[in-house]
Amino acid sequence: MDDIVKQLKFKFATPDDVDFVIDCIIEAEKSGTQTINTCRIFNLSEQEWRDILRKILLEDIPDYDFWLSNYLIAELDGRPVCAQGAWFEGKTGTASSVIKTSMMMEYIPKEKFALDLKTAKFVKALSIKRESGKVQMEHAYTVPELRRRGLHTQTVLEIMKRTFDRNPGATMIQAIFFKDNCNTYNECMKLGFKPVLEKGVEDPEILNIFAHKRRIMMDMSPEKLQENYNKYRLNL
Repeated sequence: MDDIVKQLKFKFATPDDVDFVIDCIIEAEKSGTQTINTCRIFNLSEQEWRDILRKILLEDIPDYDFWLSNYLIAELDGRPVCAQGAWFEGKTGTASSVIKTSMMMEYIPKEKFALDLKTAKFVKALSIKRESGKVQMEHAYTVPELRRRGLHTQTVLEIMKRTFDRNPGATMIQAIFFKDNCNTYNECMKLGFKPVLEKGVEDPEILNIFAHKRRIMMDMSPEKLQENYNKYRLNL
């Protein structure tokens, strides 16, 4: 294990960290490409989406993708170097997708929501419903110069453990992402996530909207989480 991970300090995000969390969301959407899905779907520039994200995040609404204060940030010498978002799906009885849609409709200009038929078809084809009662993992980012050194493994295990411990009713940890992002897929497999559902579109035009053609849902049991936590975190 890289000695650098022993120097990491973890904290939950505050409004002072909003720029780093925005970077996290944008880079996660790109998924190793230059395509920002939200920008393509709603015909926004990257700066427009960043400005909207700032407003949404600073509202700090809980239990969905853009809950600022439940992004865990790993710091090295006081500098943020890695981040991961998480929440417990269905805790308030409202699906995270409903909260997300409501927040985006509040800040994205109304005319942008009138999607053309092909874009709407692609969005539906790759949509995977999150399952209530499970800890959801979304949006991960490590600064480029420190990738492949184990920082994200430490960060993701730490936030999964913290979120799971705060929600004793949780039955699983769940992640939904582009399967074509090999780094994320391989890391999830290494940690013991199991594939649950996969959706894909073969039409090459989908790459005009999305970073990749296939999305996958994977689950990890609480027992596997504890095993991994003991192996990778407690033995530092």
